[in-house]
Amino acid sequence: MIVDAGSKALTSDLLGLDGYGQVVGLSEEHGTLDTTACVQQPQIGDQLLLLPNHACPVSNLFDEVYFYRRDSQGEARVERCERVAARGKVA
Repeated sequence: MIVDAGSKALTSDLLGLDGYGQVVGLSEEHGTLDTTACVQQPQIGDQLLLLPNHACPVSNLFDEVYFYRRDSQGEARVERCERVAARGKVA
């Protein structure tokens, strides 16, 4: 599977960790995911929740940040959305 999020969107600053969070095998613009172990196979056009190791450097690239909380069934639910005041401010 190819996703529209690479090392630029998920940051190449790995904080000494392996991979880019819960996604590995990224190019600068796109990520490659192995979905063979997924119980439910994602379909074309599905939105995925990608969790980067280090979110701070990516604030220049996105207009909004979504805050998630897991519900009692373990599903991630959007709790709130905030505009990124630093968007486009890195020179």
